[in-house]
Amino acid sequence: DSIDGSAWEDVKRPARVAFAAAHEGLRSVAGNADGFPVEGDSQDTVELPLPDPTWPRPQAPAAARLPTISVVMPSFNQAPFLPRAIDSVFAQNYPSLQVLAFDGGSTDGSADILRAYGSRLSHCAVEKDRGPAHAINKGLALAQGEVLGWLCSDDMLAHGALIEIGKAFAEDPELDLVYGNALYVDAFDRMTLANHGTARTGLYFGEMQAPERVARYWEYVHALPQPTVFFRRRLLEACGPLNEDYQFIFDFELFARMGARGKVRKIEKTLAFYRLHDAGKSADWKRFLIELYRYSRPRWPRLLSADFIDPWASFVKHFVRR
Repeated sequence: DSIDGSAWEDVKRPARVAFAAAHEGLRSVAGNADGFPVEGDSQDTVELPLPDPTWPRPQAPAAARLPTISVVMPSFNQAPFLPRAIDSVFAQNYPSLQVLAFDGGSTDGSADILRAYGSRLSHCAVEKDRGPAHAINKGLALAQGEVLGWLCSDDMLAHGALIEIGKAFAEDPELDLVYGNALYVDAFDRMTLANHGTARTGLYFGEMQAPERVARYWEYVHALPQPTVFFRRRLLEACGPLNEDYQFIFDFELFARMGARGKVRKIEKTLAFYRLHDAGKSADWKRFLIELYRYSRPRWPRLLSADFIDPWASFVKHFVRR
């Protein structure tokens, strides 16, 4: 803050040159465009802030009253990961927490896992539903917290995530939605790389898009990492529930509505782990892309209008690249 504008510009110019040179060097070593190696070696270690109830809890400001947070957990045939997901919420040691679970009729023992948590779950329903968006909508309708969110049954919250989220809302009564970054992990809680078509990365970097860019989903790698997103009840009431016509991008569509309407803040920390595995929805990327196109296409300019050529050309260019 003490550096004036001209001095700061003098610093930034050589820094850009240095970063560009470093990036080019990394690209040549890694053998790919993003500069990050796809394969590691035995010396590689990654410290992940996995939730642990024995860790010290980050302290909230003394004057701040932390809001009640409700976490909805939809569940369907993810028994190998379900206990890790639930424990990651309870391990937050958040003082005002409600957890609601909704299993859509699993056949792998998930329902028994949920029942074993007993009264620690504020609500537990095992019943057929119309898909994950329906299950989440049922939970959000029953949730009593001031702040709401959901966690899929194969994802996890990072250590201290809820305290950071609660502090953000406590410090700013005007704040409507917060989000952060996530890390991609595999079935064994190890960081893994996600293939975004044009880049491979282990970081799910949260980025809220401007309303006019949201429909052009092919132009950016990162949308909001869903398990890091929490919002006030008033924002949900203003925007309406998840669109149950979607099976894959219902979070993307809701957050686009919310981002256009509410005050949003990003917390620049790892708040969650987004799991990639063969049985997860993310493995069916083609269906994600189909739904993204269904969402995007009606928002393009009118066919044959002068403005139509730009999104059409951009779409074709990125489609061919992928």
